[in-house]
Amino acid sequence: MSGGLTPAPGTGQPTIVGGGLGGGESRGGLSGTSAGGGLAGGGLGLVIGFLLVDTIGYAGMAATFGVIALSFRYLGVLGAWPYASKTQEPVELGLREALSITFRNRYFLYFLPTFALFQLGFQLLLGALPFLIEASFEIDEIGRWGAALTAVALATMLVTVPVMTRLSRRTSKRVAYRASLLGAVLLFPLLAFAGFLPGVPPEAQLVVAMVIVGLPIAGNYLFPAPLTADIIDYDGLRTGLRREATYYGAQNFVEKTTSALQPLILGALLALGQTAEDPLGIRLVGPVAAVLVLVGWLAFRSYDLPDDVPGDEELRARVSAEAS
Repeated sequence: MSGGLTPAPGTGQPTIVGGGLGGGESRGGLSGTSAGGGLAGGGLGLVIGFLLVDTIGYAGMAATFGVIALSFRYLGVLGAWPYASKTQEPVELGLREALSITFRNRYFLYFLPTFALFQLGFQLLLGALPFLIEASFEIDEIGRWGAALTAVALATMLVTVPVMTRLSRRTSKRVAYRASLLGAVLLFPLLAFAGFLPGVPPEAQLVVAMVIVGLPIAGNYLFPAPLTADIIDYDGLRTGLRREATYYGAQNFVEKTTSALQPLILGALLALGQTAEDPLGIRLVGPVAAVLVLVGWLAFRSYDLPDDVPGDEELRARVSAEAS
């Protein structure tokens, strides 16, 4: 549902960020709007979804949200359609050549594993939440608690979005994104203690845990689309071509391929223990997610593109020198 309301990679909507709007403030504003849509979708899908599981079962919930998500996806396409350029000539490149040029863009290679691993870490935490609730409260029906705790995480993200937006304007998008990554690396391991500290009510522990999850995740909603747009602008300086579809398509493919590892990793962890008596696997999810994000943070350290790629004279001169 979050993806249904957010201009997710691989759809037509993100190309507006890259090709339909300028850099800087306009991209930041659109990114903030898309993050709001993502939070709304997350609230609908996660908060209401937990409640629906208890009332109509998992199959009923999945069917309901499948229809809603598909409807919002096409609604987004209709909204983006007027902004699609109908005068720009399509780039005529073969698939092999297009992918070769794309994966020779060093900034794309810095960003791509960072984005994919951040997503994978976040999905591990979401997947572990029902098991964490069951182990902490020793209950079978988790709907109300799942909805309440997810709402806490989303509310935290909602509060954090304007903070991260201001940070990106005062510094840069890359600095703010690095701050989100580093926050996840430092905070996610604390989830190993959530629900299992003696002398503290498990309810309070899990509420704090959801705040911890929500704080750094806002950056994962805000910055990937405009950062990818900057990378596409850099490619345009190098090649003279606009190739938004190739970049977002490659990004979407890598993200989905990486996300397919989530059930495997989560299943392996839960096999180590997923009950109140033996919670080892559940407690390891936070640290493992932090390690994944740490690898992404290390990959992103060399990213130094400015926020306004086409307007940066120093960058343009450097690209011209490299081309000659």
